[in-house]
Amino acid sequence: MRFESKPYNGKELEELFAAVKGTELELGVILAAFYGLRRSEVVGLKWDAIDFENKIITIRHIVTQTCLEGKSVEVEKDRTKTKSSHRSLPLVPAFEALLKDLQKR
Repeated sequence: MRFESKPYNGKELEELFAAVKGTELELGVILAAFYGLRRSEVVGLKWDAIDFENKIITIRHIVTQTCLEGKSVEVEKDRTKTKSSHRSLPLVPAFEALLKDLQKR
């Protein structure tokens, strides 16, 4: 059976944002919801992927979990799932402020 995604509606997003508010998951969840990023893409974001000067986020790294010799391990890759997944997105002002604040911390 082929996977068919079902986006959250407005009420579901509000509930999700309320549930993660103030937690370490908040920024990742908001980035995923706004930009439509996969979990592996959010976790794989590095500072070199964020161009504050040109206001661009480039999705080019991922982090996935896999089972290796019976143990769960994280695997970092300097490539995305598919060629079309490697993309550049506009860095909107609200996320720019959040990311700059995070970078300072």
